[in-house]
Amino acid sequence: MRVQVLYQSGSRLRVHLLGDAAGWRYRRRDRTRLSMEKADKLEAYLKSLPGVSSVRVHERLGNAILTGKGLDGERGASILESIEAFSWDLSVKVPERTDRALTSEAADQAALSVMERAGLFLLPMPIRTGIALVKSMVYLVRGSRALLSHRGRGAVLDAVGVLLSLAMLDFDTASSLLFLINLGDILQDWTRRKSEQALASALSHNRDKVWIEAGGAEVLLDPEHLKEGDVIVLRQGSSVPFDALLLSGEGLFDESPLTGVKRQVMKGEGDFLFAGSILLEGECSASLKKIQGGSHYNRLLTDLSESFSRHIRWHEGRARLRTAAVGAA
Repeated sequence: MRVQVLYQSGSRLRVHLLGDAAGWRYRRRDRTRLSMEKADKLEAYLKSLPGVSSVRVHERLGNAILTGKGLDGERGASILESIEAFSWDLSVKVPERTDRALTSEAADQAALSVMERAGLFLLPMPIRTGIALVKSMVYLVRGSRALLSHRGRGAVLDAVGVLLSLAMLDFDTASSLLFLINLGDILQDWTRRKSEQALASALSHNRDKVWIEAGGAEVLLDPEHLKEGDVIVLRQGSSVPFDALLLSGEGLFDESPLTGVKRQVMKGEGDFLFAGSILLEGECSASLKKIQGGSHYNRLLTDLSESFSRHIRWHEGRARLRTAAVGAA
């Protein structure tokens, strides 16, 4: 891949992509527009380069901004060589859901809602009234179900605001309320998913390759290939990939990646090891117990996500109460 250096300093490097890979769409002024999949793959590759602390790929401009230390010396030259050696055929691990995909999806939904709202003004009043009535029924039914189940205060407030507007035959206000409620739902869903993703990224621990005992020998495997019952070998600096039971040996473990508290715990045979713990001293072997869904890390992430969702619903209720009051006025 050919690149053009736009800016380079000790802590920042900005390059423009000039490659001619298949699938790129060219714009005027030699601006290269990448698809989201290609941009995510390139960003994941650049983040894996040594000396790079953060990366931002602008898919519309075809630019990449890298930050780190010593980017104007030999390290910067090495990074440029690595970028030129990049190919779309390389195997790069990309997260299933990225910030780029979430933001693009929310932006598309919001733009569609705004265009739909603007298009209503081109229609005759009777048709606009009919559309408002049909859309209102969806929120009225949702509010009624929430009221009967004693849940969903936000849905009840939405239904109250829309019902009051319809009762006063103020269909323009009802239509405006429906538009604002829909737009608020889009933004709320985007905020929730983005926050949960950031939370999972902040709590996630590095899972490097792990040594396991197999047939009297030690084999180096990726965490994705591990299963319950495998016996892993831990040495100084090793991280526990999943919850495990210590079988032999003893060591001093740091559990701060999971608990957030800088505390060193000495553990021996028969003790339980939490996923994300780091072995500071000693050498031991442990049997994996929880691989998917049931580990302490996953339960902690679920509890924090539920707590965040309750916090969002509380603020949502306050905001929609004000919306219902405006609609009633």
